[in-house]
Amino acid sequence: MTSKDILWYKSGLEKLFERIAYGKFYGLCGLLIRAALFPLYLTSIIYRIVIQTRGELYRLGILTSEKVDLKVISVGNISVGGTGKTPTTEWLAGQLNKRGYKIAILSRGYGGKRSEKFGTVSKGDSALMSPSEAGDEPYMLAKKLKGVAVFVGPDRLKLAKYAQNKYALDAVILDDGFQHIRLKRDVNILLFDGEKGVGNGNLLPRGPLREPMRAAGRADIVLINKDGIEISNLIKIVEKNAPLAPVFRTNYKATQLKKLGTDETETLGSLSAMKVVLISGIANPGSFSKLVESMGAAIVGMASFPDHHEYKAEDMDKVFSLAEGLSANAIITTEKDAVKLEAMDYCTETPIYTMEIGLEFKEDPDRLIDLIIEKAGLSEKKDKIYP
Repeated sequence: MTSKDILWYKSGLEKLFERIAYGKFYGLCGLLIRAALFPLYLTSIIYRIVIQTRGELYRLGILTSEKVDLKVISVGNISVGGTGKTPTTEWLAGQLNKRGYKIAILSRGYGGKRSEKFGTVSKGDSALMSPSEAGDEPYMLAKKLKGVAVFVGPDRLKLAKYAQNKYALDAVILDDGFQHIRLKRDVNILLFDGEKGVGNGNLLPRGPLREPMRAAGRADIVLINKDGIEISNLIKIVEKNAPLAPVFRTNYKATQLKKLGTDETETLGSLSAMKVVLISGIANPGSFSKLVESMGAAIVGMASFPDHHEYKAEDMDKVFSLAEGLSANAIITTEKDAVKLEAMDYCTETPIYTMEIGLEFKEDPDRLIDLIIEKAGLSEKKDKIYP
């Protein structure tokens, strides 16, 4: 695959930030680059002061976290970008539901265009909103998870009260909730990307961190998703800043290849005979391409859009032209993108498939669920779906 076979629609600022936050600069040239970036470093110091002041106000009780009459489990990260929050939220909600607990997912609903601040995406049976109303990730979760309610709204505390007043629930899961400390939680699950680590270790905008690494000490459990060159260093950093939190490690695994907009499936093994073009609008497209490649597919082209991209007809025309020009057997997309693509009208001879993914644990996943139930103080359920 050559550079001409890649349609890259991420903005110049996004690409520049990736280079600044995760790049390594050596020698005289590196010294000059770091000097040029010094204003960003000063800005990150100001940001650090604001974040630490906020934390101190909560510690002193001047600002307070409010408790709701539900168990609250937070899944979040300390860095910007994709660390696997949504797949982890999906897995966790599904596992707790199998054990008989009434669960709801609370999401900000990024990108959703709703007429009201709070909304019910699903009561646990089917999606009640469109992807454009709910946001792509909440809609995807609502579509996949049966028996799990999904709510969206910008204020997670008010959203928890909204969910509590509407349904009889045992617990709520905050998708991307680590920084939302206004809502008191019973379990804090902190995610890291094992491939990218914590970059240069600086706060925004000089680095990728939303908070100083010592904030990891709030975590009850740490999940490191994906293996990579940063994994050994990352484990040391986690052990230093969250010494009491048990660490679990996961990787993505492909679970199904489904033809877009239908129930038709192809075996995952069929990918080894395919030339494919990838289309995605996610935070970490490299992770997606590695997974597809690991299944034996020959990736001949890629179209990478910004995270939560709202696709237009002209976007798809360019992707179809790319696929046809490269004689691709198929176009492969992510589940998050599929919910938007299947609502579009288009015409192409190249089939589009969604690669559905799950989590593969290095440690015993049942031990993790048991630990979450114990830390949350959830009572044992007799009506488990499985023994």
